[in-house]
Amino acid sequence: MAFIKAKLYLDAQPADQIVEFIVDDGEANEPLPRSIQKIGHQILSIKPCSEEIISEINSSHNSKIPNAAHLNVLLIKVQVKK
Repeated sequence: MAFIKAKLYLDAQPADQIVEFIVDDGEANEPLPRSIQKIGHQILSIKPCSEEIISEINSSHNSKIPNAAHLNVLLIKVQVKK
């Protein structure tokens, strides 16, 4: 399901847009970066989400992502290619 949502979002973005996804670092999402690459987008980075990253995203995007200390999540940064 994460790939379908990511693909739909990426398809709606302009070329060269930088997009960040926060995903659960579980087995179900393991193929997500590879699948995104297969449809032609560039993975810029994949890293564990720290509390600092969550706080930065919350403040810059007016989001309400919970505290990352007890979550096992990844931040995947993608450059949209068309």
